Amino acid sequence: MDKKIEEKIEDFNKKLRTNSGNITSEDPLVCFLYLLMRDHLSVGTVTTIINQSHDENDKENPKFIFTNGHLANYAKFLVEELNE
Repeated sequence: MDKKIEEKIEDFNKKLRTNSGNITSEDPLVCFLYLLMRDHLSVGTVTTIINQSHDENDKENPKFIFTNGHLANYAKFLVEELNE
């Protein structure tokens, strides 16, 4: 890529970070959700999923029931990976 174009992109990204709050985080879940919404799913889709997980959960006795044990185990594995 042309050096001048790269400099413009870098300058634009710096301005965007500054204008949007220059946010950082050390939480891997925040990073995961950010990348998911930035690159793969709309914010609305993620919000719908969050709301579904709240609707299906008894807040005093949280326990989710999954229909696909393999997928649930993979989800647990991914949580462990994020928390390493």
